[in-house]
Amino acid sequence: MEEIRALESKDALIAYIRKEYDPRAPGSATRKGMLYQEIPFEGYEAIQAQRRGSDARLRALLGAVDVRGKHVLDVGCNIGFFCFSLAREGARCWGLDADRDALRVAESLRRLHGVGSVRFTAGRLDPETLQALCRDAGHFDIVLLNSVIHWLLRDTGSIRTVQSWLARIPASPRGPQWFVYEPSSTRKAWCPEELREPNVRRFLHGLGATRVERIAREYVTNARTHRDYWLGEKDLEGLADELDRALGDGGDLAALERTGARVVHRKRDKVGIRHRGLFVKTVIPRGSPMNAFLANEAATARGLADHPELAPVLVAELHRPGRVILLYEHLEGEPLRPDQTPRDVVWMERELRRLGDVLRERRIVHNDIRWGNLLVDRARQELRLIDYEFSQRDVRPGGPAPERKTYRPFPPGTPEEAALLDRLLPVLQAGGPGRGTGTPEGDRAELLELIRVLRVRARPAWRLVLRRLVHRRR
Repeated sequence: MEEIRALESKDALIAYIRKEYDPRAPGSATRKGMLYQEIPFEGYEAIQAQRRGSDARLRALLGAVDVRGKHVLDVGCNIGFFCFSLAREGARCWGLDADRDALRVAESLRRLHGVGSVRFTAGRLDPETLQALCRDAGHFDIVLLNSVIHWLLRDTGSIRTVQSWLARIPASPRGPQWFVYEPSSTRKAWCPEELREPNVRRFLHGLGATRVERIAREYVTNARTHRDYWLGEKDLEGLADELDRALGDGGDLAALERTGARVVHRKRDKVGIRHRGLFVKTVIPRGSPMNAFLANEAATARGLADHPELAPVLVAELHRPGRVILLYEHLEGEPLRPDQTPRDVVWMERELRRLGDVLRERRIVHNDIRWGNLLVDRARQELRLIDYEFSQRDVRPGGPAPERKTYRPFPPGTPEEAALLDRLLPVLQAGGPGRGTGTPEGDRAELLELIRVLRVRARPAWRLVLRRLVHRRR
């Protein structure tokens, strides 16, 4: 991360702002247009070219969250209006922006006015930058995403990539984490997101938010539209405690559903739950050997965190006495079926081959590739592979398959887990859930078999299409 060069005097700063931002100034380069954030200090009234309701957003934020003593990350901080304003209320703030000219203004204001509780970083949002910021701050209680998502989409090309990065920002162990979100609606956005409420809620739930509410609405003059201001509260420890208490020792599903949770599926001692916008996997009853499978799945999911287009984003892995609780983003989609249209078969085959390439690159063997473990997202034309309970990691392509008696997806920790694995080994080896060969070649064979079935089922439809084309030409 580069050092930000600050201007030495207030007069030099005003002259710099007039030259770079104010199109009315003589000789202005006007590369940045008008300054669209307010300068929260006295003496700059003459160069306040535009107001976008920053005060209204600030009032809404301060009315919803007590920021005293909180660590705040402002993604796309611009000249630092929110950082300086929240610092006055007792917060410690870190600002991140790729616009070095705006950060030069921000850093000059910080030094000229002696604000020691604010730091600015020049750079784009990526895992390395986030790691450096988290090392400096330790954790972040509040993450601001003010009209910045279209820039992040331009850089990454995928909303799921952005979600996977932001979901990994560590929170304070003393309380919840908040995401303050202003959707992008400017006409200049390269990748404008949809502003409908269900999509906003889905985005915040994908960050791990367990409660989402609209806290303000403002009129944006440059976009000529109203824009909502949203708050997503991420209280994963509280959610895990609620689920653990409801399930109890024996796994009381009726008590669980009285909390508002919905049981999606149950298999052996494992249960899948949808609750507060998240998908939860855990075990019933307490102390089940299936805990080891969930722990194995979590370890694999962490290794796939940089490939959110392949697997669901693991928001958190939490442990309660005798119970592992995995919190995932909730995926909307249906399981893959053999009967598909020829047009769908084309992109599905592409996706299946891509899944195999990513698994081989990450040296992961899934061991349970089948129709029900592939979810179809037709809107984005993507397939997502789920259920990594039987997976193996660090498996080299071309290596020998483990022997039948020594094959283990993970080392068992208790005699009960070892007994459960012994019961499941014949199922794995005989082609029950997947072929269970323990090699990348086994996964590849499963994927190729799915492709073959899709092609065979689609052949009659292809023939019908060709007949229609021939008939039209005649």
